[in-house]
Amino acid sequence: NPWWRAWQVAVMLIYIALGTFGTAQIVARPVRRAKRHFDAIATGDFSKPVLTRRTDEFGDMLRGLEHMRQNLVDAINARDEAERNYRSVLERSMQGFYQGTEDGQLLAVNSALARMLGYDSTAQLLAEPSETVKRMHVESARRELFVQQMRADGFVTGFEARLRRRDGGIIWVSESAIAVSDSRTGRAHWEGFLDDITAR
Repeated sequence: NPWWRAWQVAVMLIYIALGTFGTAQIVARPVRRAKRHFDAIATGDFSKPVLTRRTDEFGDMLRGLEHMRQNLVDAINARDEAERNYRSVLERSMQGFYQGTEDGQLLAVNSALARMLGYDSTAQLLAEPSETVKRMHVESARRELFVQQMRADGFVTGFEARLRRRDGGIIWVSESAIAVSDSRTGRAHWEGFLDDITAR
């Protein structure tokens, strides 16, 4: 009977289609889920754990992804804690600390340096334009010598100079600095410590 034969073929095609669709869903769903997690991790969002009850290869893949996510979270937390400790040490330091560019732009300073130069806060000192910072050197020739040594050697130790405070007072300082290259941006800046040696 041709009708019966056609019916059998139609049923068989339906079974094949359903089987193909089911297999595709079984394969595609965990792949889509893993992609969502990879996309989140790629944008820096590590907040969502990768959970699965699967016991097959896809389950192994998702558990591996969760292990990688947790390792990244641990590494970021450790980095942030180290940075907090570092900043805490700098804030408690009696030495003035700065990060800045060769042209005099200050990127970061601690409270000791702000007080040393007569400023009420680090924000107030950081707000100064680079030209004002460069003019803090009483003798411009000393600043030029400092810049030349930094360019030539990448560091300076115990460099003594006179600086002009915000209120116009003059102090003697001993400065040590090193040139640092930021691996993320490729830009270079200087990091330095200053001691007030006026009394000496």
